[in-house]
Amino acid sequence: MQEEERQEGMTLGELFRIVLKKIWILLGVSVAVALAGTAIMAFAVNPRIAKYAVDFSIVYPASDTLKYPDGSPFYYQDLVSENNLVAAKASDEAFAPIDVEKLVDENSIAITVKSAETGTVKTDTYTIEAVQSYFPNKDVATAFLRALARGPEARVLAAAKDIDFTIDEEVFSGSSFLAQLTLLSSQKENILSQYDAWIELFGGSYRNRETGKSLFTYRTEAATVCDLAALTSLTGELERGGYVPVKSIEDERKSLAAEYEINENIIETLRTLLADVPSSAGVRLAAVKEEPSIITEDVKGVSELLAEKVERNRLIEYRLGTKEGENWTGGALNETNVNAFVARVNEQYRALNGAAGTVATVSAAIYGQETYTRFDTPRAEEKGGMSSIFVAVALFVIAFVVGAVVVFFLENSRRARAKAAQASGNSAEAEKVEVKEKAIVEEKAAEAEKPAAPESPEEEK
Repeated sequence: MQEEERQEGMTLGELFRIVLKKIWILLGVSVAVALAGTAIMAFAVNPRIAKYAVDFSIVYPASDTLKYPDGSPFYYQDLVSENNLVAAKASDEAFAPIDVEKLVDENSIAITVKSAETGTVKTDTYTIEAVQSYFPNKDVATAFLRALARGPEARVLAAAKDIDFTIDEEVFSGSSFLAQLTLLSSQKENILSQYDAWIELFGGSYRNRETGKSLFTYRTEAATVCDLAALTSLTGELERGGYVPVKSIEDERKSLAAEYEINENIIETLRTLLADVPSSAGVRLAAVKEEPSIITEDVKGVSELLAEKVERNRLIEYRLGTKEGENWTGGALNETNVNAFVARVNEQYRALNGAAGTVATVSAAIYGQETYTRFDTPRAEEKGGMSSIFVAVALFVIAFVVGAVVVFFLENSRRARAKAAQASGNSAEAEKVEVKEKAIVEEKAAEAEKPAAPESPEEEK
């Protein structure tokens, strides 16, 4: 059996002996292939298919509402927009080699979100992934992606500082007195509502670390700055006094005086009409026998109009004072009262604008203390590429096996040639022997065919 295997090829043991004879060559070639392949994979292939990724969460007050402090919506997709990429690149000179335009155009950067709920708390974790080939190294990629992820944090802090409950002075001064009081009332309600929202979120004892004041203290101070009762009182005074800007007082008094005369004529007519109601009612009752209620409604309407006009003229008298002939003297509607009213309104305006400025300071402090970007790993992670160790081992094994197969076929081919040569040599030797033997045979045959030589005389004797 072994002889047959030898005749047909080589045994497994012979194959191992052949490989062992070439082991250093095989190992050298395998190591070279593994190193070259790993280098190509690491520097040419992996950067084009692998990605750097950072996982992070954005934490700031009321972040679950997905709104910035100024009320504008938060869209996480904006983090990888070209504008944000350009802004992140401009934040550090080390990012100069990064082609952010190409990064966007070739869709080589993306962001995803994963939401999780723990009880009533919802947490969003974001992941930014970018192709490795756009970055000179992992450190630069880590710094750039972190700068990009911190974009919302910077915007939150900026919006918190810009929170503004103040009323523009030009707008305020250009408004009517009633509009001014409405603005002040709305302003105070907004300020207190903001403190209430923070207290609900953090608690009344939450403190500004810089001042040491609690949210409850800030709210109390804001509530005492301008009492809503004071605003109500000012509103009532305005309605009774009919105040207008000083420059318009004279025209307003003339208008009220004219209205007073008209109302007096109407009042006199209405009183006469009501005095004649019985006679006129009887005429109408005969005409509309089935609807006597019409008379009652008409009388009621006249009475109400009369009362309205009388009340209106009493108010005009309060504003204009006493009528002496054609002139009015005194009354609430005068320059002194208007200036005093304006001074009190402006005092409330300054106080509430000061309280609004405090809200902005508190807002900046709260968001500064509670806003941050939390990263799950200290450095960017590599995803999608092939492991260098795996590639090196795989290439080494493949190269070694291929090398052993090549050695086997080369040795087998050499042996086949040697056997063929040996077979060819044996055939030639056999042919020579055959020729030689044939020659001997022919020589013997020729000798046998020769005639016998005559006997010599001596032999005859």
